Amino acid sequence: MMHPSEQTSVLGDRLIELFTRIERERMQDVPILNEALSVDAFGFDGFSENGYSIGILLTPWFMNLVLMPQDASLLDGCRVGQKLMHLLPVGQFEFIVNHEPETGSYLSCSLFSPMFQFADQVAAVDTARAVLDQVFTEPDSEETACEAEEEMSAIWRGKIPCEAEQADGGDDDTARLSSPSRRDLLRGFRPDTHKTDAFNDREIAS
Repeated sequence: MMHPSEQTSVLGDRLIELFTRIERERMQDVPILNEALSVDAFGFDGFSENGYSIGILLTPWFMNLVLMPQDASLLDGCRVGQKLMHLLPVGQFEFIVNHEPETGSYLSCSLFSPMFQFADQVAAVDTARAVLDQVFTEPDSEETACEAEEEMSAIWRGKIPCEAEQADGGDDDTARLSSPSRRDLLRGFRPDTHKTDAFNDREIAS
């Protein structure tokens, strides 16, 4: 059986096409691109909550949790940059209104930006899939709900959810971020070999 976060998505494919073009046309010579990464998307079709299709958008300059309205009128009257709180199965989080002519208005929650924490596409993809799984995991108790929301908030603040492995024959500068376990993802594990803090960059093509 195909894992839910590995299912193909028509909406996801549209976002991949759009942000691949944005990378080519708007992001050239912008020094926040991780050239080891490429645009990808997970979820969306078949993943919905409160009238929004939900997924993860991965680019060489950010990883965002994205809510695409199934009815454009849901965001009528909202301005670009406006902050909105949205309740998901795992907890409540802050989203920002964005707009592209090809998609109309949508909501995004920045998880990581820039993306230099990720040494390769595999680490970034595994993290995106794990986050998407957690978003749709309903806590089984009030205590677990508080913990899950705090842990997802740590991810929102840019905590690195991966373990670092020492590359064969390499030094600390070549340590590779491995695929995260769910617990490592939720605990916001920050490897000692990668000290750079992430920051949220919602201004540049996000």
